[in-house]
Amino acid sequence: MRITTSFLAIILSAGMLRAQQTFTKMFQSPPSYSFNLIELPGHNILAGLAGTHLMDNEGYIEHSSYYYYSGETYGTQTLRAAGSNEFYFTTVTAYPPPTPACDQPVIGKMDSLGSVSVMRRYKLASDSCNHAPGGLEVLENMGAISWGRDQDFFALRTHSDLGVRWTKRIYRSGGFRFIKELPSGDLLAGINMDTAGVVVARMNADGNFLWAKSYIRPRGIVHDVLLEPDGSFVVVGFTDSMETTGLIGPPPPPSFQPKLFMMKLDSDGGCSGAVAGRALRTSGTL
Repeated sequence: MRITTSFLAIILSAGMLRAQQTFTKMFQSPPSYSFNLIELPGHNILAGLAGTHLMDNEGYIEHSSYYYYSGETYGTQTLRAAGSNEFYFTTVTAYPPPTPACDQPVIGKMDSLGSVSVMRRYKLASDSCNHAPGGLEVLENMGAISWGRDQDFFALRTHSDLGVRWTKRIYRSGGFRFIKELPSGDLLAGINMDTAGVVVARMNADGNFLWAKSYIRPRGIVHDVLLEPDGSFVVVGFTDSMETTGLIGPPPPPSFQPKLFMMKLDSDGGCSGAVAGRALRTSGTL
């Protein structure tokens, strides 16, 4: 779900072994998609809050960086660590006039002070003109993969220099929620689709689908996945759509009672210990 609020309260607590003092900070910031926080050596924090901010271990900002170009480049959307002092990030730019306004994804690399070493904009060929990136994963070969947010059903994979390796756009109603790299080099994707509910798919390194299976139909939605050492997957999500949860728009009707679910799948997408389409465990309501 797109985050539209301009205020973010961050509550951080360190592990009990370090006994680091907890703190609460509130920042006024333009929207960002992921609001990632990355702990650095020495317990400083790199935060993606529209810009990129280096904080000390008490939450005070020591350095800030922004990536604006003639008002057409938005703030940092997703931030991922790639090495000891290398971080990948996504943002989005709109092509300026006379080209019609068209949001296109950007992937870049920077250090912890926000100094950018490479930053590439990708113009996707499609009949749609809104391609803001959602998630981002750094791959084993130091390439990256990103995908559209919400119902923008595309994925983009790069080489280590951020040059395009491949792009995929699916002309169906849905979108990627996550894409994870498996030890074999294949990719595991979580997809939310109308009527198909939760979809889990396996792709090869070139983005070609090897299999795709749906669960929690018709309105289930997937949130995240844990890759187990034995090759199985633990998938979590909700049994019903969150489009009318009351956060935006009118409150949901009394009949809207989604549950959290946790589902374990084998390497071929089969449910382990449960009938396909059912959750292993459910608890709580939204």
